[in-house]
Amino acid sequence: LYSEGRDVPAVQEANAKKVNAIIAALKQMGIADDDIQTSNYNIAPKFEYTEGVSNVVGYTVSQNLNVKVRDLDKVGAVLSKAGELGANQVNGVRFTIDDPTTVQQQARTKAIEDAKNKAMELADAMGVKIVKIVTFSESSGGTTPPMFAYSAMDSAKAAAPVPDIQTGSLDVQSNVSVTFEIR
Repeated sequence: LYSEGRDVPAVQEANAKKVNAIIAALKQMGIADDDIQTSNYNIAPKFEYTEGVSNVVGYTVSQNLNVKVRDLDKVGAVLSKAGELGANQVNGVRFTIDDPTTVQQQARTKAIEDAKNKAMELADAMGVKIVKIVTFSESSGGTTPPMFAYSAMDSAKAAAPVPDIQTGSLDVQSNVSVTFEIR
């Protein structure tokens, strides 16, 4: 949220009212306290340059909130409500996996099974037997979340329709390299 005005206390108060209204609305929408975090708070002078001379003509206050929306069906409604209550900038909607450890382990297990199956097929085709695993290494591809940027919302306009946010899907990859001893 970004607010500006002639003196710091008035700008802080105006900005705080907007932020507090958004936080209260988020909580009413079921967003937990732990999923709302202030990531930046800034007070800066606003300058006007006239004939090479800079003068302070006011101040700006900005506050950024990071909000984790666990119910993906609510993402559009959260963005819409934030704009409705005075948010004038929303950036970087990201979709992530809350706890990637489990899905990374599943991907690794599947990659190892695939490696074993391919090795057994090759061993059968060559008429040899697999004796043991000699080496193993893994490289995880991680995840590449889709990004969505939504900025410069104008809260003075009539209520806009709720944005249709497409969540897509996330892929977790695990690449394994296994060397088998054969006979």
